[in-house]
Amino acid sequence: MASQPSRTLTLMRPNGLKETCTVIDSTYPCTLKVFMEGREEMTFVDDDMFECLSQFRNCIEPEGYRVLCFGSKKNAYPSGMGRDMGCGYGLYELYLGKSAESPLVKIFDYCEEDIVTVKEQRAFFEQWKDSNASDGYVTKRRGGFLRDVLWLWLGISAVRVGTAVVVLNLQAKRQLSYEHLPLVFFLWPEVFIFPIDEEMYLIDYALLLSLALCVGSAFVAVTIAGMMHLARRLTSS
Repeated sequence: MASQPSRTLTLMRPNGLKETCTVIDSTYPCTLKVFMEGREEMTFVDDDMFECLSQFRNCIEPEGYRVLCFGSKKNAYPSGMGRDMGCGYGLYELYLGKSAESPLVKIFDYCEEDIVTVKEQRAFFEQWKDSNASDGYVTKRRGGFLRDVLWLWLGISAVRVGTAVVVLNLQAKRQLSYEHLPLVFFLWPEVFIFPIDEEMYLIDYALLLSLALCVGSAFVAVTIAGMMHLARRLTSS
């Protein structure tokens, strides 16, 4: 989990006075912890930080509170790529009749101009999309599925390829025995496509095996990511 130092957010109370709260944000999975005076710690987990902040806002906005940051600005919204690759930390400032353009603003940076509720912010976003029918894809959300698959694939591939190097080393030294086969077949079922002779020349085709390892890791990553997102939908419904 990649974590950030604690931040201070400014809140506007229903009576117009300001107060501050401390937040700790982390990624993979995106998590936002909020510490408000006089309240228990609040934790929000979602596909990206913009959604985490929106969850927090939905908790306090009915009470009349507003969060004074760009993440609450009426015309600030993340792009699909920004959600997938940047976890929703960077936002575009959108204007009716115009395409989204850089520079980006940071979600937690202080802002007190055009601060609205989550509902009002999303309503403006839909209005902006209607005014830019051909460019609506710019902020089309792709969700965190592809991001999860990428990170899972990298992690699984690293483990499997790393241990494959150990097995190759054992094989090269003629130290690979049938006692290792259960572990080998558990980690790399792809080796069933390779011949195993009496001298345990298990991996004679290292290049082909590497390709098989990557493909197998991708299949496992897609399966696990799909299960994660299914579980997330079930728990949030």
